[in-house]
Amino acid sequence: MTDQFVLLYGGRILASGRVQEIRSLMNQFPHRITIRCDDPHRLGRAVVAELPLDGIEIDGPRGEFTVLTRAPSAFYQGLPAVVLQTGLQVASWCRPTDKLEAVFHYLLAGDR
Repeated sequence: MTDQFVLLYGGRILASGRVQEIRSLMNQFPHRITIRCDDPHRLGRAVVAELPLDGIEIDGPRGEFTVLTRAPSAFYQGLPAVVLQTGLQVASWCRPTDKLEAVFHYLLAGDR
């Protein structure tokens, strides 16, 4: 498999380079981080109060919330302390924006 990519759309090059270089282009867009826990409303309120966010979407019935942040490193550094303060259990977290397909969609949206 190659480590070099070219993203083409409509006959135009949107981006080219290594996956890490193309992913770095995403820093102009908020990172999406989904967290599943036993009380998403309570942890969501604590996260809003303590961590750098651009937005939050809470899906209580699914037991999860998604944050938007342009400072993912600061968010990840602060998240464990916030979770400990609340005493809640985090079942999982994921970053759908880590996938190369997500990078393509972000770049495509920015090109319009």
